Amino acid sequence: GTIGLAKLSATGTKDATTFLRGDNTFAEAGGGITLLGTLTTTSGTTQTLGSLSLTNYKLLFISLNNVGGDSITSLKCGGINVTGSNGTATHSFWGNMTIDLTTSAFSTAFASDLNTTGLRENAGATRGGNIGFTTATTSISFTLSAGSFSRGTIKIYGAK
Repeated sequence: GTIGLAKLSATGTKDATTFLRGDNTFAEAGGGITLLGTLTTTSGTTQTLGSLSLTNYKLLFISLNNVGGDSITSLKCGGINVTGSNGTATHSFWGNMTIDLTTSAFSTAFASDLNTTGLRENAGATRGGNIGFTTATTSISFTLSAGSFSRGTIKIYGAK
């Protein structure tokens, strides 16, 4: 049979953005991935996404797209080298980084290419460790080990 909503004594607001949980409470769906910000890496030596509120997030996903500089370099995040060397100033970094805000663990999978359109084999770097970022972190910075940024973007996503 069917039980009417009035007989459930549910709390909260029923609308198009909520669902009825097992404890008879209407709540917004949790989880999902949110774009926290995009850094345009076309100038300067450091790019920072600040004023972050990570309290409600468990993971960060970071995507590098054609990030490069004007010299042979590597990319640092939180003071830690998260990539290998890109080989030459014409190579760019492409790849992903994951940060667990509950443990501060990070892992990366990056590659550098021959130019801004083609991927070079065996030019990847996989790294991991403790980066020190937690839900209390309020900014994330990326710095080249030498030179200045000249191209690309870094997107930072939060997952609840």
